[in-house]
Amino acid sequence: MASAPSSSPPQEFPPLSSKVSVPSFAPALSYRNVVASPRPGNAFKLSSTVLPDDPLDFNEAQVKAAKDEWGLSLIGYSIGRRPYYESLLSTMRKSWKLKGMMKLLSLSDGFFMLKFTAHEDFYMALAGGVWFFLGKPFVLQKWKPNFKPVREEFSSVPIWFKIIDLPLPCWTPEGISRIASKIGKPLVVDDLTAEKTRLTYARVCVQVAKDCSYPETIPISILGEAFTLKIQYEWKPIPCQHCGSIVHSPDFCPTKPSSAQAESRIPARGRSQSRKPPRPDNRNNTSNPPKQNLSSGLAEGIISATTSLPSSHPITDQPKVSNNQQSSINTPSTSQITPVTIPPSNTQSSVSHIPNLNSPTDEVVNPNLVILANK
Repeated sequence: MASAPSSSPPQEFPPLSSKVSVPSFAPALSYRNVVASPRPGNAFKLSSTVLPDDPLDFNEAQVKAAKDEWGLSLIGYSIGRRPYYESLLSTMRKSWKLKGMMKLLSLSDGFFMLKFTAHEDFYMALAGGVWFFLGKPFVLQKWKPNFKPVREEFSSVPIWFKIIDLPLPCWTPEGISRIASKIGKPLVVDDLTAEKTRLTYARVCVQVAKDCSYPETIPISILGEAFTLKIQYEWKPIPCQHCGSIVHSPDFCPTKPSSAQAESRIPARGRSQSRKPPRPDNRNNTSNPPKQNLSSGLAEGIISATTSLPSSHPITDQPKVSNNQQSSINTPSTSQITPVTIPPSNTQSSVSHIPNLNSPTDEVVNPNLVILANK
């Protein structure tokens, strides 16, 4: 017999709560707790000490901790412009097969610190002398507690160059040495050049001085036939413009003048000598002759036009102008202009309208009127 169903329906989900839970925030820390309290795991603890002596002296016992930590460290710098950190670190890892770990740390003035964990790696890098990283010499120095980062002044530096398409009769130690001596003191060739497995160029390292001319081509002759060898330099030292050194760049020169001295050497800015002289202003210049009066030019144009007409023209049949009238026309007064009158003609055609000579758009009423020259 089946059991009767329960009167109350089962509750599959608990009822929803109408209250909104507010997240709890940690109490704000004070300035003293944030700044003064050391973080967990920070073993670099400081202490306050009163030392009246000046200057402060650090003895052997006080620098022992630095010796233990930085004893396997080298200080290096690149001759010329400072290389980029990532490029330099990648090149070192490719060039050295390290047995331990190495940290590359940036210092001021273009110096780097190389911190090794294995003695074999430390002595390997130090015994190599001057390394070539990114095509430029990289000088390494051993760190010591009283070390001061100073660039050594070398009278000559090593550089690498390529001899393009070196003929095979010259591909010998004697032949390459003779060619390299044209540039500097021959030091060594790379492995591919020594093994003759790359014949497109020979790569040679030489020691060059400050006065090296760096020739781009070297002429030779083989059994009486002339050849020209093309030289391609991987890097050339640029002498410092302040002291002439080939070790450091002008930015790190110790004799570089300060910014105040450099500004004092700049000459004062004056008037440009290449400018053309200004044009003279003739508006207030009384020495120039005054411009011809418009009325005078108008009168002269009328007279010249009437005198040049043929004898059959109606205007020429008028009575002659008297001397007094002509003089008044030729030399009009600047204050009052003498009007010019033309008497009527005896013929039927007469001048009934004289156009405005100052306006060239006026229409000519009489077709027999002559257009004046001074229009």
